Amino acid sequence: MPTDYIPFSDAGCMAWLDNNSAMISASPATYGIQTTDAADYATLVAAFDAALAAATAGSTRGPSTVNAKNVARVNAVTRARQLAAIIQNNPGVTQQQKIDLGYTVRKTTKTPIPAPATVPILSYVGSTYLEHTLRFADQNTPSSKAKPFGYASLLVSIWLTAVGTAPSGSPTRTQPVTRNPFAVDFSVGDLGKLATYQAQWVSAKGELGPICGPIAYVVA
Repeated sequence: MPTDYIPFSDAGCMAWLDNNSAMISASPATYGIQTTDAADYATLVAAFDAALAAATAGSTRGPSTVNAKNVARVNAVTRARQLAAIIQNNPGVTQQQKIDLGYTVRKTTKTPIPAPATVPILSYVGSTYLEHTLRFADQNTPSSKAKPFGYASLLVSIWLTAVGTAPSGSPTRTQPVTRNPFAVDFSVGDLGKLATYQAQWVSAKGELGPICGPIAYVVA
């Protein structure tokens, strides 16, 4: 887990262990824990509690009591994690019970990524014989070459018409794009035609976002 559910400080760890052990000891069967395991855990927690008190009291604090406290903490925390693994994987334990025990509740459902909502920006880079090179960006990050998070690709629609004729209807062809910049190739029969481009983002589920305004360049 990205953040440990057991606090780092000795005092925080002790408070967490006291609560966790007390709840498990009160009703081991509720969490799928054997009574003997709950009792063993409670003994280790009590040992850490006593060792921590000795290691922090002015009259007893010293290298030996601090070392004993560290060993007792490791023993108690190790057992706590072993029992946590059992409880976390027990379908009979509710999420609220796990929260009360101090555990981080695991997500059981994925957060859906919404359909693309932003508009791509197309720009012309240059051309060679029967090829245009373009680049894309997003309206929210116009200086970045990266696709926005959650967007799988860019769908480029291309209309080929005579110069002076406005494109209409369905595009002549479409081209999925992931690399930036990208090339669009033409055939000899396209020479002298006007290539009009529009584009829209595509999600991993194939959902299309809003389409951008057109740009147009002659095939040479």
